[in-house]
Amino acid sequence: MLTMKTARSIFLLTGMIYASCSFADMQAAMQAVNNNDYATAIELLTPEADNGEAEAQYQMGLLYADGLGTEANQDTAAEYMQMAASQEHEEAITWLTDRDIELEGNPEDDC
Repeated sequence: MLTMKTARSIFLLTGMIYASCSFADMQAAMQAVNNNDYATAIELLTPEADNGEAEAQYQMGLLYADGLGTEANQDTAAEYMQMAASQEHEEAITWLTDRDIELEGNPEDDC
């Protein structure tokens, strides 16, 4: 029988393993971007972006915006930037506002 302490330890360990895998994947993805290996970068960034990692969403937005490793698609780029901006990713917010794209879910809109 699992005790509460054991269950909590397993939960924390699982989180730590995921975080370290995520960090390693992000490092590898950024190294791929730096090496102009955009196909590998997209392969590594996609699951991170899908899991809500704001930096991965931002990087995917840049890749789609510039057509690096994929066909350029401004709508997809903006979608990724919106996801990152919703988590207060400053560079994504700047990217969107520089293009006069309205931020979705902006808390200031509720005032």
